[in-house]
Amino acid sequence: MRVYTVHTRPSMAHDEDAVVFVKEGFAWPALFIPALWLPWHGLWIGLTGFVLAIVAISAGGGALGIDPGSQAFLGLVAALAVGLFGNDLRRRALGRRRYVETAVVAARGLIAAERRFFALRSGAADG
Repeated sequence: MRVYTVHTRPSMAHDEDAVVFVKEGFAWPALFIPALWLPWHGLWIGLTGFVLAIVAISAGGGALGIDPGSQAFLGLVAALAVGLFGNDLRRRALGRRRYVETAVVAARGLIAAERRFFALRSGAADG
């Protein structure tokens, strides 16, 4: 079972397009393609921080004489941090955009979580 937090905008409480589901835990796509995952979710500050970290690792590593293998390892650590904290960054960004955490849903996947949330919301509990 996966756990999702559900975020809605109070001004659009009944608009299904204004509901965002964020998975708890590690974000695997964020580990492998952080430079695409961050802007896909509108995390521009996170993208800026990630790019600055990579630039600092490259420039600082070259200036300090750190070997390329160690620089690559540090880049992997930066990507790992995005994977570990990416979904938490999403929640914070949604809060800044005036979304409110409305519910927590446990389900096998995103589609099942959406079905469960909207069924409970409409009053027809799903079995």
